[in-house]
Amino acid sequence: MSFNLYSQIIKVLNENGQDANLEEIGKINNIINNLISRNINREWIKNNLEVLI
Repeated sequence: MSFNLYSQIIKVLNENGQDANLEEIGKINNIINNLISRNINREWIKNNLEVLI
């Protein structure tokens, strides 16, 4: 099951003054989905997006 975090990724990027295009955001989302497929806790991922980005 994939997890769509596009809006949350954009929010974190904006809060940190970082800019990314849609392709880069998609790559980040794919990386996060790979973590989820490896059974990393979804809530941990959501709470640590800033670190992951």
